[in-house]
Amino acid sequence: LKNAEVYIDRNEDNIADDDEWIGTTDSEGNLSFPLIADDLPYDRIVRIIAGQTSDSDAGGKVAYTYEMVADSDSTVITPFTTLAKVLSISTSELAMELEIDPSLLIGDYIEAKTNDENDENDENDDAKQVHLLARSTVLLFGKNIEETFSDTDLEANVETLNEASKNIDTNMNDTIITIDGDGNAQSEDMLLTIDEFMDNKSYYSFSLNSFWLHGCESVCGSGEGLADWTFDYTNMQVTVDGNDYILNVDDDDSFFMTGGDIPSGESSDMQDQFIYTAEGFGIALSIDNDLQIYSAVDLEDETLPEPDEDLSWFEKEELSATEFEGKTLYHLSDTKRSTDDDSNKPWISAPEIDTVSVSSIDATNGIITLNDDNEKYYTVIISNRDLYVLRADEDNHPSILFKSEEQARYIGNIWVSSTSETRPSDND
Repeated sequence: LKNAEVYIDRNEDNIADDDEWIGTTDSEGNLSFPLIADDLPYDRIVRIIAGQTSDSDAGGKVAYTYEMVADSDSTVITPFTTLAKVLSISTSELAMELEIDPSLLIGDYIEAKTNDENDENDENDDAKQVHLLARSTVLLFGKNIEETFSDTDLEANVETLNEASKNIDTNMNDTIITIDGDGNAQSEDMLLTIDEFMDNKSYYSFSLNSFWLHGCESVCGSGEGLADWTFDYTNMQVTVDGNDYILNVDDDDSFFMTGGDIPSGESSDMQDQFIYTAEGFGIALSIDNDLQIYSAVDLEDETLPEPDEDLSWFEKEELSATEFEGKTLYHLSDTKRSTDDDSNKPWISAPEIDTVSVSSIDATNGIITLNDDNEKYYTVIISNRDLYVLRADEDNHPSILFKSEEQARYIGNIWVSSTSETRPSDND
């Protein structure tokens, strides 16, 4: 966990107070600090912050804020040190309850996954199971320690996750387990890391701002529309609209290009930072604050794509009335839709989040209606456990429908109206 905030709970109130902050973790999840004798007895709290902290298990920043805690004598802060505190037992006793090797719960279970330093594919299955249980357990934690302590279902849900983690018949490194509304465990694919997302994958990219997606004739001379990308992360190469370049990826999951028709010693003007990467779909923030979608689905296709071998992750039949029934959703859309008049700089986004529900659904055609406004129909283009990507049928305008308010706010706060003067002028 990179850029997570660490605190010493000196007043023992289970709150990460500002005056108790001691630093943030580095790219390896470590923090070293001078130990003061007066701090020896107190717990350590770590805040994993949406939009700030990066988790090496997935690309981009974490979308949910949560906290973990450990005793003062622990050198690691993990979901298991947190559970031990909640249950008022030691990590060794927790290991006994979960029937897990105590050394894995007390130490670094991720490092313990590798048996052979010379063979990355030779991994300890017990450590993989513990890692799977850990990343599944954090989904149960509250925004702060007090919320987690007050969760009366936490112990039972962890037991359910633990039993399920011991019976996974797929690759444990690519799996996460969640608890459904009935308290049952279900396996899901992990979100992708940036290298997995770019591992010989092809995408269309487009802006959620309608000016860049559909227009800009009066400013640019032509519409930006869609870009066609093929990434080769292994060889650090990328092809965009048929042109080959060298792929460059920074530690913050930003990428840009060099080589090709770019002058020697220079890099591409574009630089997108991925803030969410999943199978077949990613969200990126451009260098000038446009929100970009990278999708295996061509958004400008007028019909909902049928599943095929390349789009096996997309299953239209999963769209059903029951998944929307009684659910509150969060619609993130750019309200600045005009492409006819550049006098108000229509390339500047004006994102808004509306709290909505789905009032009607045509599962056959993948069309939903938000609230009771029968004039606004949306086709669901992409869906996964976190969100839906929509296309407004009236003008083909793209938007995102989130299942989590915190994730919607996180993405929405990043996507801000840009005042950059680097935008094209009428003479460009």
